[in-house]
Amino acid sequence: MRFLGCRFELDDTGHTLVPVIRERLDFPELDDRPVVLHVRISACGPVPADVATEAAVATPDSRGLVVLAGAESAWLATRHCAVRFAIAKTGQQPVTCDSRVISGSATIEVFGAADRDGLPVHVAIGEAVASTGLLPLHGAAMSREGWTVAVLGPSGAGKSTTAVLAALEGWQLIAEDSAWLDPTTLSVYGADPTLRLRSGTESVVAGRLADERALILADQPHDGLKRLLSYEALGGRRSTATLDELVLLARRDAEPQSEPLRPIEVAMALHQAAGIPAIVLLRRARAIMIGNLAKRLPGRRVSARSGTSGL
Repeated sequence: MRFLGCRFELDDTGHTLVPVIRERLDFPELDDRPVVLHVRISACGPVPADVATEAAVATPDSRGLVVLAGAESAWLATRHCAVRFAIAKTGQQPVTCDSRVISGSATIEVFGAADRDGLPVHVAIGEAVASTGLLPLHGAAMSREGWTVAVLGPSGAGKSTTAVLAALEGWQLIAEDSAWLDPTTLSVYGADPTLRLRSGTESVVAGRLADERALILADQPHDGLKRLLSYEALGGRRSTATLDELVLLARRDAEPQSEPLRPIEVAMALHQAAGIPAIVLLRRARAIMIGNLAKRLPGRRVSARSGTSGL
């Protein structure tokens, strides 16, 4: 399996871990980067007792994930599963000014029941991909008439709703919630298989989807948390494009407004969207990456009345 230039090798292709991995990596159209990282994934035994004990007293994040950080390796754990993620560096300077970080390989050792909770595996895969020099973005990305924007903002700000509304206004979607940005080329890649809408925001787009696409939102599948909507229902998706602008979403019931962001504000938005790597070695690289991007990438803060994308 390959994803964004990374080759993933599973030790046991018959293990129940396989569908968990395939769910995260089934994006063959995105494999147009040179292979820069080899990732080996091993299914191991039960969660080690010392890791379970340490994780039990640590504070989990909003997803229930505990991160036990280290310099070149880290543990990622939930109630049912734990993963030890490690990177292999070469030479004495693993972090460079152009953010090309780790050169050789990564290992993901999976303990416990990943088939019951694949979150640690998902996060470890994300960190492996990020170690090649890509920046993960929790946000939407879309293009129209040769202009590509990434829409960022805190959880609940309306990124998914904005993505759907933008598609109805002629934008071509690249990602709704999960994207990757190459800081060297500014190529942005989408990495979410479907659009997911919070239940509370369905009413904002339901009428327009019914009128303009003859699509009844209530008939679409639901994963227990969010309504699922295919990209095909909104005209398909674009796999990649060159990013031109960052948009920080501040949805308010007011007249549409747009104001430029200072570089420090662009950097803060990127930090929030990318998160903090579990492996300490990667944190410096990400800080360098974001600092350089903030100097190159223009941004604006956008607020719009509910029912319009504001883009």
